[in-house]
Amino acid sequence: IVRDAAHIDPDDPTDVARERLETLSGNPEVARRVASALGWSNEELPVAELFWGIRELLEHLASVLPLVVVIDDVHWAAPTLLDLIGHLVSNVDGARILVLCTARPDMLEVNPGWSDGPSAGRLILDRLPADASAQVLENMMGGVELPPRVRDTVLRGADGNPLFVEQLVSM
Repeated sequence: IVRDAAHIDPDDPTDVARERLETLSGNPEVARRVASALGWSNEELPVAELFWGIRELLEHLASVLPLVVVIDDVHWAAPTLLDLIGHLVSNVDGARILVLCTARPDMLEVNPGWSDGPSAGRLILDRLPADASAQVLENMMGGVELPPRVRDTVLRGADGNPLFVEQLVSM
């Protein structure tokens, strides 16, 4: 997220990344904390300070334009990242920030209370019905007709997941 916002290439030297981060944040103390969180500094700071720096950076960005922060696959996230997301959602009152996370349904089995709270919401997407999955497959095939056996195998294997339809077709 920070690399994208600050136009930092993964190949950029650390000093260039820190300089761009400071320019982006407009605050050397915020940049110092974010750089530490990202491993661009040897300085070790308490987690609360790192969270503060990241929140301040995002609020600064949101003061210019509304900000959407998308974090995919949080079911793989370390507990500290989940805590950071919770901190952001609970503490950015008044800032024009939407934090959008995607996760597999089993995330809630491991962390049942995650994404609860007055500033949080949860949208659970069920499997696609059979006719919708068939439509996804048809759209992907672009008019090419699959043999019925192959079509049924793809739809059964995808089990209502449009990504799986795509992956099975590509295989």
